[in-house]
Amino acid sequence: MTAITLTLMSLPMNFSFRAGEMRDIEAMYALDQICFQPIFSFTKATFRYLAANGDNISIVAVSSAGFLAGFAILEIHPPDSTCLTTIDIHPDFRRMGLGSQLLRHALKIALGRGLFKTHLQVYVDNEAAIAFYLGFGYCIEKYLPDFYARGVDACLMSFEVHFPAESIHEIRDYQ
Repeated sequence: MTAITLTLMSLPMNFSFRAGEMRDIEAMYALDQICFQPIFSFTKATFRYLAANGDNISIVAVSSAGFLAGFAILEIHPPDSTCLTTIDIHPDFRRMGLGSQLLRHALKIALGRGLFKTHLQVYVDNEAAIAFYLGFGYCIEKYLPDFYARGVDACLMSFEVHFPAESIHEIRDYQ
């Protein structure tokens, strides 16, 4: 088993990134069921709702073999922020930097739309996810008791892009 894992991990993995589409809902739902326990996973109706809002930002990563390796969804919260609704990475593709790539692609689109603030909710015992977001620059804002269900708490994390004052021309040109 170890030799197979080492062989798989040593193979170069290429992913293509594109906007998520309605045709991706079934695959997204299936991946969400693999990634999360039922209390944390979304329904197909939730995915349809998120996809139906054309303002939301959905990015999918497809492996070179055509397999949905992961996706991220940012829900737009007017006038100027987003919520990272979910980021799902297939277990076979974890620890390859794919989550960071998906989040960077999604946030770049948000920045292009002038959305400099984002937040998310994460299960308080999901230490790996919290460490990932902290490493990305998110800060823990507050504790959310019973967020997912009675006794299943979350924390609210946020991230805001700040530009140094001397780069105002770059900001103007970026928008």
